[in-house]
Amino acid sequence: MEADFSKVEESLNYLMNQPFTSGAGIGLHGGEPTLVPHTTLEKYIKLAESYNKPNGNTTTIVTNGSRITPKLVKLFKKYNMSVAVSADGPPHLNILRGPDPSDEEITRVYNKSLMNAIKLLRKNKIPTSIMCVLHTENCGNDEKLMELTDWLDTLAAMGVTGGRLNQLESNFPWTDKYELSNERLIEVYSYLFEWNNSNKLRYLPMREWVDNLLGYGNSPCIYGECDWYQTNTTSILPDGTITNCDRTFGEGLHCIGEGAKGSRQSALLQTEEECEGCKYWTVCYGGCPSEARDGDWRNKTKFCEMTYGMYEFIENKLRGLFPNIKLKIDENYSDPFIAMSYAYNTRCSSWGNYKPRVNNQTSNTSSPAGIGELVPKDQLPSDLDPNLPWRYAPGGYHADQHTDIPGGDQQ
Repeated sequence: MEADFSKVEESLNYLMNQPFTSGAGIGLHGGEPTLVPHTTLEKYIKLAESYNKPNGNTTTIVTNGSRITPKLVKLFKKYNMSVAVSADGPPHLNILRGPDPSDEEITRVYNKSLMNAIKLLRKNKIPTSIMCVLHTENCGNDEKLMELTDWLDTLAAMGVTGGRLNQLESNFPWTDKYELSNERLIEVYSYLFEWNNSNKLRYLPMREWVDNLLGYGNSPCIYGECDWYQTNTTSILPDGTITNCDRTFGEGLHCIGEGAKGSRQSALLQTEEECEGCKYWTVCYGGCPSEARDGDWRNKTKFCEMTYGMYEFIENKLRGLFPNIKLKIDENYSDPFIAMSYAYNTRCSSWGNYKPRVNNQTSNTSSPAGIGELVPKDQLPSDLDPNLPWRYAPGGYHADQHTDIPGGDQQ
């Protein structure tokens, strides 16, 4: 494919002026983006930065780390970039990546340069994350899984405290043998969830599963009602073609379809018995079409059992800590912590009985602030004490300090 920078620039300008991409972040992906000449790479970085900076987004690049040099690091620093390094563990586990995984010597040299690259990035205070794929070679048994997390602990000491730990997905005979079963993935992710939280790390998707259940939007994209012909992520190819996410490229799909988004989900509710009435439907929506059962995007994800198992595992954790919590999967969901907020209740509790607030300080039922948000003093109704921290709640305003709490202040 012939690269055409002007066409890429034109396509990006078109996309970033569409309502559905307003404020979206832009990153450089591959293949291996560091293979292009240094001056060319900087042109693309500057282009991405011209849209990212005004929106408060950081320009990211995903790389296997094999070509990171001091010159490249200087470029990353110049544009305040973050770097996601694709690596599946220490050298003896990271054997499916690199310039030529079939050559042991090339892979050995690559792994050595990889660690040097990570050290160089951190020495220069470049925000660095790890993009790790979970497969039989790095967590097929518990011994390998321990070695993987030991390696990640070593990186955490260097300041690499997050990234992604995604399961390998294969639709090809030569990689099927590396894919983990649903049962093994539940074991692996359950362990990684506890490890991630205990060490206060920020690895995904474990953190995303929690946010999804709390109702803070569905992420990553695979849980966002994604369709095969209209993916949630948009890509621009080197020739300027606007297309779907790169998971579709392996199937030869390089075009965006027309039609109603969400049609796959409508079909799944009629064709998949497990989807209709599933407890976790609203935090899954059938999963990624590229991971669909039997390689047919019209089916639900082949990792259904893992997804259900992990949501169930995390739900039990959350309800164990906060029996009064409201999750997105609950009926009449509105706010996960509504029973634990003084904006809504006079007696709040994470576990016991609570008393919904009925007394209002003012009859004013509109506010410039959102529900539960602090209201600026200069925007408070005149009958409220401006020295108290007032929040707006349905039916009126309420302060964070109350007379109905022993030792509390004026409400």
